[in-house]
Amino acid sequence: MSNVKFKKLLTMVSVVIAGLFLLTGCGKAEIPNGYYKLSSVNQSGDFSNPFGTLDDNSYIVFTDGKGYIVLKGTPEDITYGAETGIAHTSFGDISASVDGDTFILADKNFKMFFDKSSDPAPAKPDYPAPPEPEVEEAAEEPAEEEAEVEEEAGPEEVEETAEASEAMMDYWNGYWFGYWTVKPVEPVWEDHAGHKFYVLARTRLDDEGNTEIHIWDNDYAVADVNGTNDGSGSTECGTFVSTDGVFWDGDDLFPGEWNIDPAQAGHDNTMCITGVCNYDMVPQFNYTITLVKWGSDWNSFSEEEQPDIIAWYQEQLSAGVESPLTLKLPDKYETEAEE
Repeated sequence: MSNVKFKKLLTMVSVVIAGLFLLTGCGKAEIPNGYYKLSSVNQSGDFSNPFGTLDDNSYIVFTDGKGYIVLKGTPEDITYGAETGIAHTSFGDISASVDGDTFILADKNFKMFFDKSSDPAPAKPDYPAPPEPEVEEAAEEPAEEEAEVEEEAGPEEVEETAEASEAMMDYWNGYWFGYWTVKPVEPVWEDHAGHKFYVLARTRLDDEGNTEIHIWDNDYAVADVNGTNDGSGSTECGTFVSTDGVFWDGDDLFPGEWNIDPAQAGHDNTMCITGVCNYDMVPQFNYTITLVKWGSDWNSFSEEEQPDIIAWYQEQLSAGVESPLTLKLPDKYETEAEE
């Protein structure tokens, strides 16, 4: 497993645990003690089950209310307060309760049920460590002979690497125009469903693969995100993996939360970004950001997918505007169908 894939797995487990952040509720004054196996997950609405297949890698071991929770092989310390009905973890407080031989972690979107088992409790596993990189053994041939081999076999490989690097630079360095949409999780965001919120953007990539994404509208920065691109992915443009950043109203991103493969956009010179906006670790809405490279057309998009202010965009291109850095988006968005 590559380091990138390993980091993504740990990020997913961290986000899952954090997503159980306390909203409401209070548990019974019972203290869990023993080995509890995850038996089921009840979910509601459009919230997808993040755990996949349930197995023995998901369990909790308590000793008088203190112990550790293991999800997908990753352990975290947990302490249950019987009087408050709160389970404390390094990722935040979780609403919890004890019902006989069942320990329950609860969120408004789903509940996790851990049933007490008579099996011997497993020892706390070590926190997973990324695999050590493979170290190639030094070649026995003299340095001069190695140089000769490289000269004989190298030209085509060097040319391919140069082409890939150029493709990455062309794609990730430049300006963009597009919009983002909202799919509410919390009802308070229902009024925003179906609206296109228009934005401008700038992306930058350096020779080492460090990448910046800056997205803004007329009033504020929609996103400021940093990440890396090692050139791997479905195309020569590589894949962007975020390391840190902020989306919209101060929502800090987890490492790996943005994973952008240009091939997934379904259109040329297009970037598609998806994510979940959280407040205090509570999901508020899912979002999709669609960006097209400045200067490209939207002809491959359906009429419904095209911006309602496409005429404004075309006017800027006709006027020879090469950078939208100083442009102001139209004040009035046509987000509703005319009667």
